[in-house]
Amino acid sequence: MWMEHDSGAFTCLRIAFKGAEGIVLAADSRVTLMAGIQIPGLQLPAGTQLLVPATFDNATKLINSTSQRFIAAVTFGTGAIGQKEPRTAASFMPEFDAQLAKELAGKDKNDQRLTVEQFAKKLGDFFLADPHRSRRN
Repeated sequence: MWMEHDSGAFTCLRIAFKGAEGIVLAADSRVTLMAGIQIPGLQLPAGTQLLVPATFDNATKLINSTSQRFIAAVTFGTGAIGQKEPRTAASFMPEFDAQLAKELAGKDKNDQRLTVEQFAKKLGDFFLADPHRSRRN
């Protein structure tokens, strides 16, 4: 759900419901990216660029792992990771799943199912380990 604040800024809403059978997660699909444009005849100082927001309504903000069927995460905040070649968090999940599969290979089936805390730690470490997967590049 989009809510407009008095300042004119918009906020998107993430929802989680806890029930007897588990937790239900939900997220909107809008992402706003800043796009650099050039306007013929508009003179800008050297090295500057005119940025305008570009919105898309097809972002995947509810992410899960193929090997961890009972755990998911909801993203919020920055719509894309990386400056040169922006990607959503969801687009990195196949790489995360491949790395996780290598880590869990050979372990007993009962030891392959991660706790929420273990999953969150591994997912966080995955994004922080490579500058291309963090907001720093």
